[in-house]
Amino acid sequence: MYSTVDKIRQECATKILRWRNRETIAKMAGVHLNTIARFVGGGETSVSTLISVERAIRQIEQSKQYHQFCETCED
Repeated sequence: MYSTVDKIRQECATKILRWRNRETIAKMAGVHLNTIARFVGGGETSVSTLISVERAIRQIEQSKQYHQFCETCED
């Protein structure tokens, strides 16, 4: 059974993989690109990194440029 943190992490990782723009997400989250790669790969990351990545993703989803990240997404 997955915890809430695990579910949030998986949702974020799925969006990052779908959008294919890790560099922008890394910059917005204030983390290194390698951290995003580790995050997506399921490696160890801190809760603060998860929070930063989730905030970056939410900013992208709420922005007017969202279509640039995910032209075919239905979420």
